[in-house]
Amino acid sequence: MRCFLLSSLIVLTIGLSSKGENKPPPEGLQLLVQKVGPDPLPYQAVRLRLTLRNDGKKEVADLLLPEGTSILTGIKGPKDADFLSTGLKGRRGGVGLLPRSRSDFRNHDLVFETQRLTLKPGEQDSVVGAFVRPASPDELALLLQPGEHTLRLEYWQKYSASFDLKPATVQVKVAEPKGADAEVCKLLDKLRATKRDVVDSFMAAIYYRDCPEAETVPFLESIVTKYPKSSYADYARLILAHHHLEGQDPDGKQKKDIPKADIDAAVAYLNAINVKDFPYAADALLFLRTIHRWRTGDQRQVGQIEARLAAEFPEDVAWIVAQSDRLFLSKLIEDRKLAPINRGPRNPK
Repeated sequence: MRCFLLSSLIVLTIGLSSKGENKPPPEGLQLLVQKVGPDPLPYQAVRLRLTLRNDGKKEVADLLLPEGTSILTGIKGPKDADFLSTGLKGRRGGVGLLPRSRSDFRNHDLVFETQRLTLKPGEQDSVVGAFVRPASPDELALLLQPGEHTLRLEYWQKYSASFDLKPATVQVKVAEPKGADAEVCKLLDKLRATKRDVVDSFMAAIYYRDCPEAETVPFLESIVTKYPKSSYADYARLILAHHHLEGQDPDGKQKKDIPKADIDAAVAYLNAINVKDFPYAADALLFLRTIHRWRTGDQRQVGQIEARLAAEFPEDVAWIVAQSDRLFLSKLIEDRKLAPINRGPRNPK
């Protein structure tokens, strides 16, 4: 098991530059990618496990953590002849696991820049996270159509030893929605054609795990009310929980005093999420932990949620960074003494 206090420089569009020329990668070092959980539906996130593995005969040191520099750089849909870039035009980049704007990632640059990974022969290190991207006219939206998709991910090493590994690909089947899911998908398709801002807000709120635009709230509430058993409803519940705790008041200003009714509504939404199959299950549990810690004061719930996260989601990047964020605020970090944390299982071959 390896322990690290880490940060995330993982952002929606990432451009990495190396110091000096790239060198050949260490022999036997490779990036592997696996899909985790059920097949996504259109507009939903895909959950992936990223594994950095050393199949060589020598120890490889001074590696950046895989979640920090493993980027989704291309996607090939059912009707595409070649990969479409997920980065901005003219820039090397792509889609990462977590956005820079998340408040619990603002203090991690120091940690990420100082922590390194060492893999002995036969060792590997894995992290799990969900990939999605907001849809907008000038950006590629992921996984909007049913069918087979091929995702291309790359690991970019920089700093003392700069190299790029061979890209890894993974097949992802976007399932055909049925029943209530089909009804919600039809609504999203219609809104994408007529009220693009609503769909953009929905997708952005998913990516950032943040508040939606005010005009999107009625649509989200209608999903939960009319289609409560739809898998899209869990996305709506997570976003609505953020809306109740972090949204704006009727005057358009940030809420200062949050009414108990809003706190209760957020807790009810989060408790209703099916964490078994939800790509952002760890994010939902972490948000619920935050509410109980700072709003309800139920420390027993805090302990139970943390125990569940450690047992069921040890590789989830949201849980990993949440632990590092807590330690970052400690005296150890103030003294620049980086304390290790439990980063989940390290799996030898």
